[in-house]
Amino acid sequence: MSKKVLFISHNASRSGAPLMLYNCIKWLKIRQLIDPYILLIDGGSLENDFSCLGPTFIWNGFHKTTNWLDRAVGFISLNQKKKRHILKLKKYLEVQGFKLVYSNSIVANKVAYELGKTISCPFLSHVHEMSFSANHFYKSFLLQEYIENFDHFISVSQQSLKLLTEELGVDESKITVIPPFYSDIVKLNSTIIIDKENIKIGFSGYAGWRKGIDLFTPLLAVCNNKFDLHNIEFIWIGEINEETKERILYDLKILNIVSKVSFPGYITNPHEYMALLDVFVLLSREDPFPIACLEAASNNVPLICFEASGGIPDLIEDDAGKVVPYLNLDLMAEAIKAFVNNKHKRIIKGEIAAKKVKSYSQEAIMPLINSVIQKITSN
Repeated sequence: MSKKVLFISHNASRSGAPLMLYNCIKWLKIRQLIDPYILLIDGGSLENDFSCLGPTFIWNGFHKTTNWLDRAVGFISLNQKKKRHILKLKKYLEVQGFKLVYSNSIVANKVAYELGKTISCPFLSHVHEMSFSANHFYKSFLLQEYIENFDHFISVSQQSLKLLTEELGVDESKITVIPPFYSDIVKLNSTIIIDKENIKIGFSGYAGWRKGIDLFTPLLAVCNNKFDLHNIEFIWIGEINEETKERILYDLKILNIVSKVSFPGYITNPHEYMALLDVFVLLSREDPFPIACLEAASNNVPLICFEASGGIPDLIEDDAGKVVPYLNLDLMAEAIKAFVNNKHKRIIKGEIAAKKVKSYSQEAIMPLINSVIQKITSN
């Protein structure tokens, strides 16, 4: 009989950590290694996908009135509804006989701690975050009692390992470092319309400070000063709010390069764009191990990133692209120029990237995660 495992995700958005968890559960379930239950702290577009894998619950899924007056008058009753909903949910979950509670991301720490009061089984935390994000955005989830609730941790990179050991005091013997994986993609004939003559430089991620969106226009300005952009197309793949986009377009118009840039926005098939790129640039200041880079590399696309930005410099090293000094846009533009002007270099570095990234495929990484699950649940 498969082991009952409760998986906790902070939400069901189509973003890195939830998507990886979905693919992780799917892989384990297909092989009948687990009997999954899923607890989403908040909902999202992957709710139905998760529910196809097993019983799925939403921690904050109690009814909310939308009329502002009802909400003002009924504030106490709303709190009572939430408390009743969570109490019923906890009582249901505590009698299911779980062999493991698998908490994905430190944002799920608080809920895992609440469940740990009544569910008696090992607790595992899969940590995707690095120091700045953890302390700046998620400080409230790093309380010592939350950390001590876990029996073991999976860290996605050496930088996440440092967060656990050096800042949160976790014994290294309780941590297994396993990088994230990219899902094996069935390549289809792309429906994306592009100019095949253009050299396509790709960027990706939710357009925020951590992902380096503020560096995007300055980088393009440096590129514009260094080499001719007549056959170049810069593509930012990912969600970007209108205000940020308008500011970028304002600068691009003044630089007279607005026609060189496209923003396809959030898309469900990013791998199709990755397959069409010639170079992928990671502008992130801090990014533990972005799956977008793995997907790009799997499509023979060389990578460029900043040093000290996460796990990708360890993948690139000196042969799968170029690692430049932190925030040095001049050298990053030089790296882009070198690839633009040398197709042979793009091909060779891209082939090396594809070869190296094979060790980060789902079929390579999931047995490692399963090994941790089986070891913890067999004790």
